[in-house]
Amino acid sequence: MTRASIAWTVDNDGPTLLPIAPIPTEQALEDWIEKTPSLIGTGLVILARQIQTESGPLDLLALDQSGALIVIELKRGLAYRETAGQVLDYAAWLAEQRYETLSTAVDENRRSRNYRGTMEEVLKTHLGESRAADWTPDDPGVRVVVASIGADASLRRIITFLSERYDVPLNGVFFDFCQGSVLIRTSVLSDEEQVATERRRGRGNMTNAQLEERARTNETEAIVHPILTSWNDLTERTPRPERGGYWTLPAARDGRASIARLHPSWDGEPHGTAWLWLSVEALAQDVNTKDDRVRATLTMFNVTLDNDRWITLNTQDISQYILQFFQALYLGENHAPQAAAATGQEGAVQPEGSR
Repeated sequence: MTRASIAWTVDNDGPTLLPIAPIPTEQALEDWIEKTPSLIGTGLVILARQIQTESGPLDLLALDQSGALIVIELKRGLAYRETAGQVLDYAAWLAEQRYETLSTAVDENRRSRNYRGTMEEVLKTHLGESRAADWTPDDPGVRVVVASIGADASLRRIITFLSERYDVPLNGVFFDFCQGSVLIRTSVLSDEEQVATERRRGRGNMTNAQLEERARTNETEAIVHPILTSWNDLTERTPRPERGGYWTLPAARDGRASIARLHPSWDGEPHGTAWLWLSVEALAQDVNTKDDRVRATLTMFNVTLDNDRWITLNTQDISQYILQFFQALYLGENHAPQAAAATGQEGAVQPEGSR
């Protein structure tokens, strides 16, 4: 076990050690960070406190100056390695939320805690109106911070390994509370190191040219281009290239909600394979129908969802079934070729652990 730091006061008689004292409660630490988010990092604003997720209440949700969401998980005692999995689960949940869903949840939370302004107003104030207009939960992404009274060595190793080797936006911020009401902060990564990590990850969206090059390199051009073109023709919405290495197929409302994400490649995955992440709920809302109808239409074209979200695209046939699936929803069932359901072709299951 390591301590974050040791502190002394200095007077004419020389240094005097300040004994480490426990922070009264986890709520006290949460109160302090809520009031002064700079304890965690520069340029943060708190969006919500104890907001509910599928995995339980998230202690604090913040926004940084780039527009990234910040998951802040608090531990009054030592934070152990299991905490890393917990906070990354929160981050994964946030990244999959539609703008409307997240803003509704945040606004309800803000009203219950008498915070000023809605989430949209906070975005405009913190990011500026032009950046706020096209902000989504997965652009520029989610960062994660574990804040606690120290951490065991395994958690520090995990944070350092994931951030330095794989550019995972995870940091640990640790506090010592000393007699005399002195609060001392240390962290695994400094603010400068976090900025360097974000630069390596590539702030800002990719370009169409970069994604098209990925498709050419992976030999998935013939698979992804028909889907992109068909989406544009059916909805008159241009697929948007994203920093994460995929195109977003946007929903009607300002393009904020992601109906689908089309990945032309995936590092370490089979050559010649693309992936489509699909939100049945967002698609159903976009065409003003029920989730069950969307799923039934998928079944009609013998397309299966793996983990209820992913479709593996490894042949042009599967790509064509996706086009017919979209046409059936946006143009009506009479546009669905009857032969599609009889082919027996199914989307392949993605390799375990790839997403």
